[in-house]
Amino acid sequence: MPTFRYKGYRQDGRECSGSIAADNQRDARSRLKSEGILATEVGAEAGAPATGGVRLLRKRVGLPELALMTRRLATLIGASMPIYEAATTLMEQERPGELRGVLSRVRDRLAEGSGLAAALAQEGGLFSESYISMVAAGEASGALDLVLERLATFLEEQEALRSKVTTALAYPLLMVVVGCGVMLFLLGFVIPKITVVFADNKAALPLITVVLIKISTLVRKGWWLALLLGAGSVILYRRMLKQDRFVLRRDRLLLKVPGLGPLMQKLVLARFAKVLGLLLSSGVPVIRAMEITTEAVVNRAYRLFLTEARSDL
Repeated sequence: MPTFRYKGYRQDGRECSGSIAADNQRDARSRLKSEGILATEVGAEAGAPATGGVRLLRKRVGLPELALMTRRLATLIGASMPIYEAATTLMEQERPGELRGVLSRVRDRLAEGSGLAAALAQEGGLFSESYISMVAAGEASGALDLVLERLATFLEEQEALRSKVTTALAYPLLMVVVGCGVMLFLLGFVIPKITVVFADNKAALPLITVVLIKISTLVRKGWWLALLLGAGSVILYRRMLKQDRFVLRRDRLLLKVPGLGPLMQKLVLARFAKVLGLLLSSGVPVIRAMEITTEAVVNRAYRLFLTEARSDL
């Protein structure tokens, strides 16, 4: 059972502090109250795992599960069920796993008096900023069920688009992998045997054949060098990704690539318009909506442009 540190006042007005074992913060406050202590601060003891917190190692909740959970929550709230009871119902119906743990922690925060948006925001990036902002706007406007319905539809559309892209790219990627495998097999095993035949005949070889033989020799004798260069390139690229200037130049270059550039522009603009429209229709102020949407744009060139546009507003 977790241990919580507390500060508070006894019935005679004296200040007190200490630690108490409880299932969660709500349980800790209840136990302190039964002992005649009015707690003003209750928090997880240093070094102890805090309930309602986020584990360092956690499994990812998939987009389909998140969309289904959002739609079920919208249905329950739309049926006039209190948020705490709705979260409890979802948690009890969910199979054991990461999402059940998330719902359990959210329910505990709701029991402690947090709003739904604040409870979701403590889940360490599981819920995006746009998701949390829309929930907060729904709570403020009293139309939380409608906002959750829109969110569920948006998440389902995102999952459908990702599934289509994955399906469309699967076959080409498979062909690339198979092609590279066949090429390496030919260069590493077939061409060396043919080279012996050419060497015995002492015949003049075409330039393309000479090039293939040289590449085959490099593959057989210098494969370790290729691995080192590849690993070094990956490490260098990851380090360069930490530099905003490099990422900005890369994204600008990608937008200029024939075929790929126009496609990326359409995807970025479509996502921007969809997320911005969803936020505005949910009651999020336009400046805040622009800020959230800008952060949702992956391409740094477009993000810089949208940041300047937001500043002009």
